[in-house]
Amino acid sequence: NNDYGFAMACVAGVVSVLICILVSIGRETRGMVITGQSSLSGNNK
Repeated sequence: NNDYGFAMACVAGVVSVLICILVSIGRETRGMVITGQSSLSGNNK
């Protein structure tokens, strides 16, 4: 069942890469939202 382990490794690698991309995009969009709302209300962190 070496193919199963290889498939799981591929899936794990792809998922980890997707998570890294989503986290980086989330941080960028979150920073944009925070900077955009900071002028409206200064209570947001």
